Amino acid sequence: MNYSNFFLLLFFLMLSSEAFSKVIVDRVVAVVGNEPILQSEIAKSAKDKGQQTDDNQILEELIAEKLIMQKLQKLNLEVKEEEIEQAQKSVMQQYNLKEASFAQALQGQGLSLDEYRAQLKKQLYRMKLVQAEIKKRVEISEDDLRQAYQNQYGSDEGSLKIKADYLLFKSKTKISKKKAQDAYEILAAKREDFIELSIRLSTDKDVLKGSFGEVAKGELLANFEKPIFLLAEGSFTKPIETNDGYFIVYVSKRSYVEKVPFEKVKKELHDQLHTSEIERAFTRYVEELKKEAYIERFK
Repeated sequence: MNYSNFFLLLFFLMLSSEAFSKVIVDRVVAVVGNEPILQSEIAKSAKDKGQQTDDNQILEELIAEKLIMQKLQKLNLEVKEEEIEQAQKSVMQQYNLKEASFAQALQGQGLSLDEYRAQLKKQLYRMKLVQAEIKKRVEISEDDLRQAYQNQYGSDEGSLKIKADYLLFKSKTKISKKKAQDAYEILAAKREDFIELSIRLSTDKDVLKGSFGEVAKGELLANFEKPIFLLAEGSFTKPIETNDGYFIVYVSKRSYVEKVPFEKVKKELHDQLHTSEIERAFTRYVEELKKEAYIERFK
């Protein structure tokens, strides 16, 4: 018997066995068009994200990526190496980084340069699809801008702000409630002003003096906001019951912030709305691609 041929055959059988075992470990979890998605792709994506992520969520993201790439191929849209290079240089210039410090910054985020460039490529592909297919679906009207302006900048007279301090009588006990009521009666009778009373009472470990600072409507809890914003300067509330105890709130200042003119912020509002609408339109577009495509998911 030729032992050299025997060992050679055994060596190749071992190689084949190892390769075969690796194939068995991996498996197809979905097919998009005629392209498979493997379990190993999900595992790699989960590792890249560096956090606990649901496999089904990752699978849907990978399906979306496949569909986007297939659509880009139909549209003959490509990302060239020089485009990736230019995008990388722009990022480096933005953060004033040289190649060595840029590579170090990537390393700090657990990324190699190749991995980062792969991410850039995906972003550039997405941008090309937005330009070709999504942008034409988004239109921001004057009414949309006016509504966004109203939501962000409030009423025509400007936005009211108050400066508010408080005394907190800790815990919801009868003792705390009585302390708060006694303090209120002292203030109402003008036997002490709020600052004097706060300094004196805060020596009690169960009484805390503090400040909300300058706040606008919508920045405080509802049970605070309604009574506080009705107060004149130098006025205070009756004890307000909360989960933390009883508050007496004192308003030291009321002021109106002049409203920003619509024309001054119109472009900024347009950019904000356009970005958010592009995101929504992109999501709808991917869902449309899913409905049109052949997709089979395997459990």
